[in-house]
Amino acid sequence: MLGHLLDAFLISAVPLATDSERQRNSNPHKLSPADPGLIKAFDASDRSNLGHALETAVLNELERRGAEVGSIKTDELTGE
Repeated sequence: MLGHLLDAFLISAVPLATDSERQRNSNPHKLSPADPGLIKAFDASDRSNLGHALETAVLNELERRGAEVGSIKTDELTGE
């Protein structure tokens, strides 16, 4: 199913930003909808998704400009 969504350009998969090909292939890709308007289709909760929408818009613009994009892993914020 995931392959079909990628082929239909409904979601984008961003690989891990690393120089190691092995790490890039063994870690899961970060998935995001191809359009901020599709966020509600993938997340039925009533939460505000402004951050996700902005991230999607920035990703789309970077890809449009031909930039090489990658995701990074960070420690989750604890709110302290």
